[in-house]
Amino acid sequence: MWLSGYVVLPIAGLHKPIWTYDAKTLGDDLTAHLAYGVVHEQRFLVAEQGFRVLAATAVRDPR
Repeated sequence: MWLSGYVVLPIAGLHKPIWTYDAKTLGDDLTAHLAYGVVHEQRFLVAEQGFRVLAATAVRDPR
């Protein structure tokens, strides 16, 4: 996603081309994207585990 943003957005005229940024800016941006991805992946894993626990302990309708 990080790299595709630097490819697609300049074509659409919404961002500057990647070569106009210095290495520190690109590194900071990549770090932010990775941190965001890791945090949200963990959040979804925790939510999925919670749903599995609820489904396993749910009382089934005997009808």
